[in-house]
Amino acid sequence: MSKGTITGAGFESQGRVLHIASNGDLFFISSAFGSTTISVYRSTNGGTTWGSAVSTTAGRTLSAISGVTFGTDLIAVAWNSSQYTSGMDVGTDVEYQEFNMATNAWSGSVDSVGFFVTALASQTVGIVARTSDRVIIHPGSHSDMGNDFKSLFIARGTSGSWTTDIRLDDVNGDDNSYGMAVVGSVAGDAHLIWGKDTGTELEGRTLRAANTLSTIVTLTTTIGSRNLYAQHIISWDDSGTQRIVLTQNAGSIRAGEDGSDDLAQDETGFTAFIDGESAGRAALAVDEANNELYAIFPDNTDFDLHSDQTTGGAAGDWGTDVELQDAVTVSNLRTDAKYFVHSSGNGGATVIGYVFDIDGTGDIRYDEIVLIAGSAPSPVFLHRPPRHVRM
Repeated sequence: MSKGTITGAGFESQGRVLHIASNGDLFFISSAFGSTTISVYRSTNGGTTWGSAVSTTAGRTLSAISGVTFGTDLIAVAWNSSQYTSGMDVGTDVEYQEFNMATNAWSGSVDSVGFFVTALASQTVGIVARTSDRVIIHPGSHSDMGNDFKSLFIARGTSGSWTTDIRLDDVNGDDNSYGMAVVGSVAGDAHLIWGKDTGTELEGRTLRAANTLSTIVTLTTTIGSRNLYAQHIISWDDSGTQRIVLTQNAGSIRAGEDGSDDLAQDETGFTAFIDGESAGRAALAVDEANNELYAIFPDNTDFDLHSDQTTGGAAGDWGTDVELQDAVTVSNLRTDAKYFVHSSGNGGATVIGYVFDIDGTGDIRYDEIVLIAGSAPSPVFLHRPPRHVRM
């Protein structure tokens, strides 16, 4: 039994986003792959019921979206919308707009960040909110000795004003086209991560506060898929140590920062969390009070929804799987899970919220792992009660 159904939310969309407003309202951003509509759904009662869509329109057919909270109850949203000729993706508009959670409305108009020629690499976009601007990582192409290669670029700016694009993957002859972005621990830093299209390497570099780029660092050479648009990534400050974790190949890959706060390889590397689970299907969240990671994923056998949790802190190994949802058929979680505390009006429970879809039905549902019970009983699953629930 899930907590609430988000009626009308896009099925099979990439990069759907869950956000929490300062007053405790929940917001879910969604787009159906192949449509031209980006929709926001709001819940004012802790996820039990969800309101009607508040929508904006992309310039072309949508292929990926990404959003990040900044300022006071604002969400910066970027997306790729593609142009198709004879069924082939021949170019991508990167667009941007802001959503105001306080007014439950889109702000301003849609920005065209730019139009970029791509080579089947449009299903990825990432965004970071810095103090002074937003940073968007997006696909494009570059030429080398007459040959075209898939590349990743960044654009910096704010609503209505964007910089000339800077190419991230500066090695000629490489195809690198599936990227993500995370904010760094130092105000103004942005860590940018991507998968190489020609192999199994995962690379990244840092855009520093002064807008200079660090050198490219290899995070791993053993990823199961370079399709990072299907993966999830989280970043948080662990008592002064920046931790970065993403799902890949039935487990997690960890990164961090060096002494200059640039992106660096983490010696713990890859850690598997379930047997036989396919790459890219898990959503991640961190229990910030206990510094423990949670992964939420469908079992690879019966496709019921399960969770796992690290033992011994965020750098520890994954533990024992726990079933969250029985008799459901789920193949992907395309929304990152979110650790937060409900408002007092919604019971005040400390939870990890997540969104999943039931295969083949278009049924999009919201539910929670309750870490610390609130003032009212919750109908949802209580994860490892001896450790987290205060009676």
